[in-house]
Amino acid sequence: MIEKYHHILNELKKGHRPRVDIDKEEEIELSHHLKDPKMLKAALCVLCHLRIPSKKWHPSIEFLLSSKTEITTEYYSFLMEAIQRHVIDLKAQSGEPVPPAILKSFNSFIKRCSNEDLYLLMDIVSSFGSQSIYFKQTLLGINWGLKSFFSKNQKTAIQKIEELRKKWPPTP
Repeated sequence: MIEKYHHILNELKKGHRPRVDIDKEEEIELSHHLKDPKMLKAALCVLCHLRIPSKKWHPSIEFLLSSKTEITTEYYSFLMEAIQRHVIDLKAQSGEPVPPAILKSFNSFIKRCSNEDLYLLMDIVSSFGSQSIYFKQTLLGINWGLKSFFSKNQKTAIQKIEELRKKWPPTP
């Protein structure tokens, strides 16, 4: 799998958007690496660049979103791209809704995310479409504090939440 990771990096440096295939043995290896903090960066990179989105990665994504795993901010973009690829894109292709377990895990991830980093998640929240209402209570319940007036990232998140709020039905 490390070879795939280096291949992806080389292709990205050339300005290409690589997509890779993996065999059954590599799938098992990737699943294990997604649970190993030392291999997480390489594993997430490979997961994001798999040619075919698949439900088989949902348990790994749920694991990464769960409180059992501490994901640092530097990995958020990889994780969001994996969600885009294996949850959102798959939903668009199949027409099936996002599984409730993913929504629940993502909601708990939002709750643990700092206000400063929340803007990194908002595009994914919007991509859930009508299912974004699942996050309504969590997002509208965020206590922004004084720093939100000065932080560009927090202002961006607040703006995106406000756009979503306008799309959601009013709370009775």
